Formats: sequence, structure tokens, C-alpha cells
Amino acid sequence: MFANLSTIFKCVSLARRKSVFFMMLGSSLASLRTLLMYFYPLVLMSIIDSAVYRQAIPYNGLYQLVLLFGTILIFEYVGNELFNRNLINTQMSLRERIFEASIKLNPRKIREDGTTYYARLINEDVTNLFQFLHADFLLVFFGIVRIIPVLATVYVWSKMMFAFFTIPIFSYFLYEKLHSKRVKPRFAALLDRLGRILHFINETLEKLLTIQCFNYKEKRQWKYEHMASEISGLNKKITSYQNLARILLVDLPIFATRGLVIPYSVHEVIAGNMSAGRVM
Repeated sequence: MFANLSTIFKCVSLARRKSVFFMMLGSSLASLRTLLMYFYPLVLMSIIDSAVYRQAIPYNGLYQLVLLFGTILIFEYVGNELFNRNLINTQMSLRERIFEASIKLNPRKIREDGTTYYARLINEDVTNLFQFLHADFLLVFFGIVRIIPVLATVYVWSKMMFAFFTIPIFSYFLYEKLHSKRVKPRFAALLDRLGRILHFINETLEKLLTIQCFNYKEKRQWKYEHMASEISGLNKKITSYQNLARILLVDLPIFATRGLVIPYSVHEVIAGNMSAGRVM
């Protein structure tokens, strides 16, 4: 994962630095809502406890909640504006660098790789590259970072509750490990077969006159159907394994944790060891 990110940032660094800086700044600002939402349950706890135990309107908590949501909305708006305005400039700058480098290559090298390769590199690959730098991708990263203070807070509140919350975390890491070990090699094989069938289609169209003259149409059709069948079968195996693994190692542990947390929390509230707001 980190090796892939390093490669991505090396590619992006070829674009204009000013555009890259503001694009990354915008993406980071838009993603900060994940970290700021750590404070939401703490503020909510103070509001509920104040209303339940003190029988008072929690104005301070409500003000804090408005301030929190307002800050998130401002960061998200400014971040998305910065990202979107600089995204196109960064992409065009990177495409320009690739185009300048490609026209300096040996024509023989271009014939060997095919002009489609360089056209796809300039258009599709550059577009896909920046998906990893979008706020949605950074939201996942910040979400992982937020787990640390959340678990630390839960540990201070209740050791047993902390133990419950570690169940889905460990099962998710197991899911990722199995995914890297079993799914990624199959997915790489799927991409390889997709590349082969694309090359086969291009080759067929380029040699279409010869194929029609020597009546090779049925043979080419049979080979295409065979390659397509292999891709379909491999894709079914990958998706079936992913669905089963996600249910057993992601969804089921989450539901099991909730099933343990709810009755335990009710018991602790009745016993007076935990406030109602803390449960929320």
C-alpha cells in the first residue's frame, strides 16, 4: 500500500507544485470532518447528561454542537473549492509533461508499445491517478487515524467496552490480510486477462482484411468467447469470495459487538456505573 502511495506521489510531483499544493490542501481540509467528528459523541454526552441528571437546558453543549457542525461545513466547502479548482490544472500539467516526454521517444518504442498505450496513459490513467488524492480517499485514512483517540477514550471509560470494540478491528485486519493474500493475486490475473483480450480485439481489427480473406472469423470468434469466459469465471470467483469474507469478517463482528455492548451498557447504567450520555 505504502509503495503504491509513494509511486502515486512521485507521479503527481511531476505536475506544477503550486496546483498540487492547493489541491492537496483542499482535499485535506474537506477530509478533516472525519477527525472533528471525534468530538461529536463527547458533546452529545454532555448534552444528554445535563438534560437527564441536571434537568436543565444544555445551552453550552448546544452552542458547541453548532460550532462543531459549522466548522465542519466551512472546512468541507473551502476544501472542495480548492481541490476542484486546482484538479484540472494539475491534471493538464501532468498530461503536458507526459506528452512532451512521449514525442521525444524513439518511434520504434512507440510502435512496440502501441499508440493506444500512450493515449490511455495521458487520458484515462492520469484521471484515475487523482482518484486516490480525492477527499473520499483521505476520509478513509483519517477515519483510521481517528480510531486511536476513540479507543483511548473508550479504554478510560470502560475496559470491558474497550474489549468489545477491539473485536471488529482485529477481524477487519484479518479481512485485509486475507484480501491481500488471496484476492489481489486473482485481481492481478483478471487485469492481465482484460489486457490480453483488449490486445486481441485491437489485433483483430488491425488484421480484419486478412481474417476475412482467409476465413479466420470463426476461429477468432471462438478464441474471443473462450477468453471472455475465463474473465467472467475469474470475476465470479473474486466477487463471491469478497462477499463471503466481508460478511463473516466485517459485518458479523460489528453486529456481534453491538449485541454485546447494548446489554452491557444497560446493566452499567442501571447499576449506576455509567451515565446515559456516555452510552450514547
